[in-house]
Amino acid sequence: MVSPLRAAATRHRCTASEAPLVVTKSSAPSAQPHSSERFAGERHLALKSVGAVHLEPLALYSLRFRQLAELPMGAKLSLPADPSNAARALHLLAKQGLLTLREGAGAGATLQDVVGNPRKLDLKEIDAEQQPRTLEDVDGAVIPAF
Repeated sequence: MVSPLRAAATRHRCTASEAPLVVTKSSAPSAQPHSSERFAGERHLALKSVGAVHLEPLALYSLRFRQLAELPMGAKLSLPADPSNAARALHLLAKQGLLTLREGAGAGATLQDVVGNPRKLDLKEIDAEQQPRTLEDVDGAVIPAF
């Protein structure tokens, strides 16, 4: 059974047996100006937004720990390998104080943007579809709610 801690309590779609250790609605900051506006401006294009995009929440799941504070030094965490969810996962961990990202690391943050890792977390990128299967092998996994 996955144990819960709602350090950043927000809505989620989990059963009681799948309750997340940490949940956030959106973990990556929006770039200012919005990345599509920046893209259009840099290329002198007349692009307009046609609608907002819904982002599914991310959660840090653990089979071993009930509270975020229980994560040990050197804990092994798996992150989604795809660029957008990897960045969101890094921002989620940074928001919880588990690591520090380089200033300006926005929606495209990568492992190379980690400038502080006080708990010496062992971060591994794994295909998001495979992450639930890694829960027995890692101390925690940041999993997007597909």
